[in-house]
Amino acid sequence: MFGQLDRSRIFVTGSPQAVLESLLEAIGTKNYRLFDKEEFLIDDAHELISHAYIASETPKYLIVKALGINNVSQNSLLKLLEEPPTNVVILFIAPSKAIFLPTIRSRIAVTVLPGQKEEIPVDFDFERMNLGSVFHFIKENRFLGKPEAKAFIQKAFEFYQRFPLSPQDRLESELEEFDRSFRLLELNSPTINVLSTILLMLLEKQRALPTRR
Repeated sequence: MFGQLDRSRIFVTGSPQAVLESLLEAIGTKNYRLFDKEEFLIDDAHELISHAYIASETPKYLIVKALGINNVSQNSLLKLLEEPPTNVVILFIAPSKAIFLPTIRSRIAVTVLPGQKEEIPVDFDFERMNLGSVFHFIKENRFLGKPEAKAFIQKAFEFYQRFPLSPQDRLESELEEFDRSFRLLELNSPTINVLSTILLMLLEKQRALPTRR
């Protein structure tokens, strides 16, 4: 279920408590410290970091089960996740990988457990988008995974379809760009490039509309 527990990772599950119990059973009587929180806050992060830097000759597991982890707490863990001390394994149990910053997800493996279907959120206000919001979204989501990127492109296409355009105003090149985006994601093209192209095309099209509502 968990694979080798020899490196830090995020476990995504719809049943955090059940997964925690199974994980503790897999670890057994080994050295571990549990942080079971509704929201993992900066004080919790400081405590975890302190435990991480206590030397251990055997594997030590620092387990975080939380529904939310605020950004300040996550940022404080970046250096630890980048260069963990010897024998330290940090394990997160969470309902969605979307609660983690891209900078966290780039440093730690994510495992969506079998049978757990993760909802893929698309946190972007297409109706009120401008150059600033597009830039911010791209900056914050440059490490967006392939499934999330595909879900976002689908939402972008749905927004495009709501434009008050006649059939002749829906350019074939624009429609092809959406198909091309999906193909590029399948070919593992950089997500930031694919999303930038789509969002800038939408922004240009939206600005050309006679009215904006």
